[in-house]
Order: sequence, then structure tokens, then C-alpha cells
Amino acid sequence: MTLTMTACGPVIHAFSPVYGTSPGMGAGAVVLGDPSQALERSVMMSDERRAYLAQRWTHWQEYEQTTKADRNGLHTRQAGFE
Repeated sequence: MTLTMTACGPVIHAFSPVYGTSPGMGAGAVVLGDPSQALERSVMMSDERRAYLAQRWTHWQEYEQTTKADRNGLHTRQAGFE
């Protein structure tokens, strides 16, 4: 995925046609929010693939928010690996 850094934080610009989802992406999906505009800008991807990625993105956001959120509903942002 290609991100653009803004004053308000990262924004998804587009997805690679081979982008895949996994359980480890939940926290990032929560931080990045709605991927619909980025999926529209993504090239070499069928409408079915866009719909599938949008559905899985939502699934992992919900999973992260319901099973991994602390008792105050706060999520820690991660800058990357050191």
C-alpha cells in the first residue's frame, strides 16, 4: 500500500493489486481508517478484489477494536520497527 503523510497522520493513497490482509494488520487498519477512496484509485484490480479487500479491512478493524482494545478504548500508534 502507498501512504501519504499529512499533518493529521498517514492517509492511504492506493493499494497494490497483490496486497493481502492478515491478523497483524488490525492496528494499522484502525489508525488508517476507511480505505474506500484508496481502493478506487488502485489500478490493475477487479471490482470483486476491491470489495473483498474492503470487507477484510473492516473485519480486521472490528476484530482489533473488540478484542484488543484496552478498557478505555484507546489504541496505541506504532511508528515502525527499530
